[in-house]
Amino acid sequence: MANSSCLPVEPMSSSADQPALFDIETDDKGTTVRSSVPDQPQMRTSANDLSAAALEYLPQVINSTGVEDYQAFLEENLSYNSLNSRKRYVRNLISHYYPANDVRTPLAELLSHQPAAGALKAVLSYETARAEPAVQLVAEDAIWPAVPLG
Repeated sequence: MANSSCLPVEPMSSSADQPALFDIETDDKGTTVRSSVPDQPQMRTSANDLSAAALEYLPQVINSTGVEDYQAFLEENLSYNSLNSRKRYVRNLISHYYPANDVRTPLAELLSHQPAAGALKAVLSYETARAEPAVQLVAEDAIWPAVPLG
């Protein structure tokens, strides 16, 4: 005997009404053609992840006694499942923001004063740009020579 408390089931609609998992188009003959290119392509790079991790975990350097202590803290707390991934991001964070393997830097001094989020983002953008070799080359070859020209 059927349960009277169940809601009626509507018949499934045609596949044309179903949302597509991928934007796949077909021509008049039913042959798959190249789908349209999105208006705003989204690119995710490891620099995005590194920046997000830096914003979250660099202020914690003030609780560390040295680079080894800070490295151990990061390996325990970074939000990546794999220990290898955490170690890779730790190496990147340390090499970008503490290249001399010393956490007593002007950056750590600034972080100890707990700057506002906007100021922290500006400083970390500068520090990230300073640490990236590609950005350094662009600055040296394109930006700095153009500064006197206005």
